[in-house]
Amino acid sequence: MKSISLALAVALVFVAAKAGDIVPRDGDYLSEIYLTVLEKTKSHHKAYQAWRGSAPQAIRVSRDGRGLVLSLGYNWHEGDEAVFNVQKPSIQVDVAEFHKKTLIPLDTVRFRFKDGDGPVLDYRYIGDEQTFLMEKLLVGAYADSRGRTYMFDRDGKARFSDRTFHYEIYTDMVFEDGDEFVDRDASKPDAWKIYGFARRANQLFLYNAVCDDTRAGCATDRKHPIAVLRKVKPAR
Repeated sequence: MKSISLALAVALVFVAAKAGDIVPRDGDYLSEIYLTVLEKTKSHHKAYQAWRGSAPQAIRVSRDGRGLVLSLGYNWHEGDEAVFNVQKPSIQVDVAEFHKKTLIPLDTVRFRFKDGDGPVLDYRYIGDEQTFLMEKLLVGAYADSRGRTYMFDRDGKARFSDRTFHYEIYTDMVFEDGDEFVDRDASKPDAWKIYGFARRANQLFLYNAVCDDTRAGCATDRKHPIAVLRKVKPAR
């Protein structure tokens, strides 16, 4: 429950066109369409809804003994894997007899991707996906109306007035109705501790959520926020 399942439905081989060709940098790439909506709305959920295409939203480039490995993530829920072999000459490969995926590196931090007869889409390197999303959506110092402090660090640690815990942005929005983060320290294998959140103007709303095995996704109480926060400068 609550994990990204990158189903290895096909094994592909991407290969560089010739010696000296551009090879993508190791790390995470997100679609420019998604990134544009994320920047405008400060909401992963809204950016996800604006996409909802058949092409991957996120592509992770890593490296192992086979070469560069591309994990193509669809809705942060499932996906395919491809291997980029830099020793052989081609950038287009057969996925099936009548279906092709094409990778076109533009430079070391941008590339274009075409899935069969679908549109050509641009992707941009953002480093580590979790760090990027935490900085865009939560990282900062906050206070509530009673002066109690809330801190979300870029290293994934949340510091509230009554406790400290590790957190991460929950990215799989297939069954969710809004933005969420996970309390990793309070979570268990079959019962994740989830909080909903929403950015509105200069305020951050936090909500309780119930996540169990009897329903798909979490039930988030958005009518009764557990905290309404304003951003403040961190104490020195």
